[in-house]
Amino acid sequence: MNHPNRILVLSLLLACLAVGLMAERIEGGTKDNTGGVIPGVTVILTRTDTSATRQAVSDDNGFYIFTNLRIGNYEIKAELEGFQPVRITGIKLSAGEVLNFPVVMTASDVTTAVELTAKVAQVELNTSQLDTVIDGKRILDLPLNGRDPLELIYLTPGVVRGQTGYPSASGGRERGNNYQIDGIENNYTQTIGNTVDINVDATSEFLVVTSNPSAE
Repeated sequence: MNHPNRILVLSLLLACLAVGLMAERIEGGTKDNTGGVIPGVTVILTRTDTSATRQAVSDDNGFYIFTNLRIGNYEIKAELEGFQPVRITGIKLSAGEVLNFPVVMTASDVTTAVELTAKVAQVELNTSQLDTVIDGKRILDLPLNGRDPLELIYLTPGVVRGQTGYPSASGGRERGNNYQIDGIENNYTQTIGNTVDINVDATSEFLVVTSNPSAE
């Protein structure tokens, strides 16, 4: 059975190559229009691709978080009695991303939501890692040797085919490679490479990290 939402994430270190799932999440803070923290806000996250929803409540510091998310398109709605609801649309979550969306609410009895369109900074501020997303369009459009999506790793700057035939980042050793699929290790323990072949039809996108990978 194919799993079209499966994500393959690859992390290439200076000393080795690691392939694994990153922890995609969406988080933020809830404040009023004077900058004061608002606890107890109900935040509803909807994955617009499937209409699946999740719910969180901002804590005493006005912080909310959604972890272990699938890549895709989302919207946020924040609600609290005595405040005008806020809806943030147009959120796109890619492999390995941590997105932060502050919610600013205005005290009001109006029940019609304030509509905002997500604007995500092009520079990632939550991590110092360097990474490249190989998206679904390239996986589908580019020719693949043996229909192996791992061949697209070599689109990443600094990644070359090593002497063993496996990827090497910035001169790192191929034997140090670590592969994961959906957070599960997929490594030959005595040799180099992954134990389970990657199905191109079940890979929506993957992330290649070439420096300072997150501990996640």
